[in-house]
Order: sequence, then structure tokens, then C-alpha cells
Amino acid sequence: MFDYWFTSTDQNGFMYSCDMLRYRLEFRKKDFDGEKLRKVLCEWGRHDIKDYPLNTSEYKYRNLFTISYDDIESTKRVMTVGVGFNGTSKEDYKDGFIEVNPNKCFSSLQCLYDFQRIVDCCWSFELVRFDLAIDLPIPREALSLSKDGRKYAMEMHSSSDKTEYLGGRNNSGYVKLYNKGREQGDDTVDLSRLEMTCDAEWTADQIVSKLPYVNTVQFAGSFDQESDIEVRDLSSTQRALVRALRTSTDRDEIYKSLSANIRVKLRPYIYDDNTTLVYDTTCVQDVINGIRSFEQSMKEGVYLNVTREQLEADKQRNKFVKVELSDTPFYQAE
Repeated sequence: MFDYWFTSTDQNGFMYSCDMLRYRLEFRKKDFDGEKLRKVLCEWGRHDIKDYPLNTSEYKYRNLFTISYDDIESTKRVMTVGVGFNGTSKEDYKDGFIEVNPNKCFSSLQCLYDFQRIVDCCWSFELVRFDLAIDLPIPREALSLSKDGRKYAMEMHSSSDKTEYLGGRNNSGYVKLYNKGREQGDDTVDLSRLEMTCDAEWTADQIVSKLPYVNTVQFAGSFDQESDIEVRDLSSTQRALVRALRTSTDRDEIYKSLSANIRVKLRPYIYDDNTTLVYDTTCVQDVINGIRSFEQSMKEGVYLNVTREQLEADKQRNKFVKVELSDTPFYQAE
């Protein structure tokens, strides 16, 4: 439904992508400051760069910039850059960061070019964390997060307009489940999104192991028929308990409080592919591979020789630009 920078789709139609990248920068010169960054970026009379007042607070960045890639500010197609970390020594002034949503910004050749120009001023750029996004063609009211050891919170306006959270914002393992269709202004589409902030060092297997249990009632079936083959071995009380557990955010906590015999009997009805989302490790690995491919392009400097004419043409067509090994690394995606 949406054009994203890079996606991988599993057999259930769940679409995996990267929704945020944050890199730590080490600039080549410790006196590299906001003014020098502005000279690097502000070619050809650009007016899409906003800088913030100098910040001299400890453990903050002295200069902060946001660079817009859209005439409509509300779309939030911006890249944020910090320069000059106020640490314990002057050497820390060399540290900076870039944070960008590739799904929103990498459709712009100007953004890729800006990223390349900034990286070219650095000794190194290192991925700190990224957001994995999973788009689910399932109504939001049919999904609920299970509580685990992470802090749980929920903002609810209606059964279809609610957002659930696990963990702390900007920390690895932070989870958000919300109505993506409503966020995009289309209430007619059944589309929910699960996002989790991932540590750069996590493998695909580790990421999948840290993704939360998400309960779904979409395939729960009927419990009213005594002859229902799925639950015919359960008592009416046990069927009611299974129904309640399948839709409860406290599922795991309640399940653990049951007696051992009841847990053994009910587990197949509570934890199965029909009532709990199953994640695809291969798709997660595809997203990681896409990030690594992007980083390799930056290291090779494939965007350094972009001309003003190419940037203007790309701005007009507003299409994704990919890199291929040819005389020119830029072409319009199909």
C-alpha cells in the first residue's frame, strides 16, 4: 500500500521494513562545528535546513539541525543531525549523530546526497539502533500486546484507535503497536503496525526472540459449539478461560498463575499460530541486509558525484532512487 525504501514480505502478507536509523558520527576534525556543517550542506541557496540555538549543556550536542525534504512540514520528512557532543573532554566535540526515517526520506536523492556529504566529513559512522516495522493487514481492534517484563502503557480512544507500548522510548526493545491506516488518514484500510527499536548488534534471531507476543482474535473461531473439534476436550469453564486469555494483555501473567496441569492442557489453545503472531526471521534478516547494503554504498561514496541537475530532476519526479553498478549509479526505480 505504501512506498517504502526497503521491504520484505512473508507468507502471511506481513511487510517488514526499517522505519528509523540512528548513527554515531566521528568527525575528522574536533573543531568541526555547526557553521562548517552548514557550509557543507547549504549549496545552491538551499533554505530547507533549520538550526537550533547553541546548546552548552553537559552531554548534549552543541549544534542541532533538521533538514526537510518535503514542502509540507506535517509529513515530517526530515533528517536530524547533531554536531559537537558536550562530553568530558574536547575530543568529544568530534562526536555527532544522524537520525533519519528511510521510509520517508530516502525517496529523496537530496537526502541520500546530504547523508553522503556528512559521512564524507567523518572518520567513521556507526549504527547505534534502528526501528524494525512490521505492517500487518489485520484490524487494530483484533490485536493486543501481551505484557512482559517491559513497562506497559496504552493510549486508547476507541477499540480501533489505540496505541500500546512496551519498554522505554529511545531504548532498545521499545515496542509500539498502533493503527497505521488511521495514522495515514485512511480508516477504510485494515492495517496495523508493530514497531520495535533494535540494538545495532542484535542478530535476526535475537530480534525475533525480543519481539513481543501479539494476540489476535482474527482466527479465534467460535467457542459456542460443544462439538467444536478445537475445544471439544475442554470444559465450559476452560473454554471461557481460553477465550479471555486470547484477548488479554495480561495473558502471560495470568497463564503463569494457573496450576501446572491446567497450563499443560490449555497451552495448545492459547499459544498457537492462529492466536499469536508468528514472525519471519528471514524477513528480519532481509531488512538488516538492506541496512548493510546502504552503509556499503555510503562507504564507497556512490553519491558524491551527484550533480545539481540530477538533484533537481529527482526532486521533480519524487521517486525512489536505487544504486546499481553502472556508469551512473542513479536510476529511477520501476
